[in-house]
Amino acid sequence: HLAAGLLQLRTFSAPAAEQLYDTFFDPTESHNLAYQPAHAARLETMRSRLNRWMRATDDPLLQGHVPPPNGAALNDPDDPSPRSPVKLIQEVQNE
Repeated sequence: HLAAGLLQLRTFSAPAAEQLYDTFFDPTESHNLAYQPAHAARLETMRSRLNRWMRATDDPLLQGHVPPPNGAALNDPDDPSPRSPVKLIQEVQNE
């Protein structure tokens, strides 16, 4: 942050691949604990539980990217605000 009077500059970076927060002590999720050695065992346990659940439910993400359905309205992940215009997904018609 750079604050001067009523002006404020914020910089954003891409989110980390994994995020782990102590939502009791850090309710605004400001401090990602995922890459701290003290939390490695907990993170591994959570990864294992998620993987078992995904296999048990035959989650399609196990096969790779799942495209959005026709008619879905999506925010561009590169836009800085969720208030930016959405992109409508439409089926490509073969001519």
